[in-house]
Amino acid sequence: MLELAKMGVMMMAAKYQVDRRVKLVLDTGKEKVTLENLNRLNHLLEIQFSVPFSSEPTPDVATVTIMNLSKKTRALFKKGEHVTLYAGYKGDVGVLTEGNINKIPPLLWSGVDSQFSFTFIQGADYSKKKDVSITFKKQSDAEQVIKTIAKKSGIPLKSIKLQIPKKFKKGYTADGQPLELIESIGQITSLIRTSPESFNGSLLMMYF
Repeated sequence: MLELAKMGVMMMAAKYQVDRRVKLVLDTGKEKVTLENLNRLNHLLEIQFSVPFSSEPTPDVATVTIMNLSKKTRALFKKGEHVTLYAGYKGDVGVLTEGNINKIPPLLWSGVDSQFSFTFIQGADYSKKKDVSITFKKQSDAEQVIKTIAKKSGIPLKSIKLQIPKKFKKGYTADGQPLELIESIGQITSLIRTSPESFNGSLLMMYF
């Protein structure tokens, strides 16, 4: 009985390995293109990926390699476009990470198989958040203004470090795209011009 039980566990493990799923969704702005690695013998499309997750204060960069992708589909991938990577097993597939493409190296060949790769900076695309319109009272603190804009627009903040304390003596009206507003406020409180970065889906703001 024990041997049969072991065989059953091994067969289940093998089944889940065979049923592994990988899905990539490309958002070109005009359409969404879905590519799937179905793990079938007659399914030549294979999606490989390397997705690092770290606690460093810099955005993590993921790499995706797709085997035997057609020229027509390869042409859809462009720098700045948004991709979402899903992974799991049959019946249990979820979002692993997402971000915007930042680099597309030249196509590689291995025999008759092509290898199309690209890298993307992990994190949500906050540049597409809807405009906000918020009025702040006199003597409002710049850091609090940033936090309020972020909360109102649904942008998670990991941390904020402003070099120069700033209060808006006459008040402040935040009217426009949230990420642009946050960056503009951060710039006037800094000695060096920098931009907010995405860290595992949250904004890390460090203005020095």
